[in-house]
Amino acid sequence: MKNDIYIMATLPQWTIFLGIISFFWGVIEKKIKYAKIGNYLFITTAVIAIASLMFGNFGVIKSETDTGAVMKVLCLGNILLGAIASSNLYIQLKKDTNNNWLSFATFVVAIFIFMMYYNVLQGAFEK
Repeated sequence: MKNDIYIMATLPQWTIFLGIISFFWGVIEKKIKYAKIGNYLFITTAVIAIASLMFGNFGVIKSETDTGAVMKVLCLGNILLGAIASSNLYIQLKKDTNNNWLSFATFVVAIFIFMMYYNVLQGAFEK
């Protein structure tokens, strides 16, 4: 595995992991402050994904795999996670409470994206 893929997959994976822990703890313990921190981490990851799609050159990654295409899909998944988290954060800031369905959707998408990064790091997309 090349170092550029490792760095591009590890940093967002850990950010999403910290966001999942903070968000889950905030929703379960009814501490809105920690749920907001999780949402901020998800939104930060989405902004970084937008910058990666705009300025990153995934076509340069040369390997037998199509890892560049997988990383583009992961960036789009991060943007989706950021959109869901920003709408959840808007409701949290407006009403100072959680929307259960939106919180569940945020959690499920975050777990899905986290596992996709895990599969990239484990080499699941190699041919």
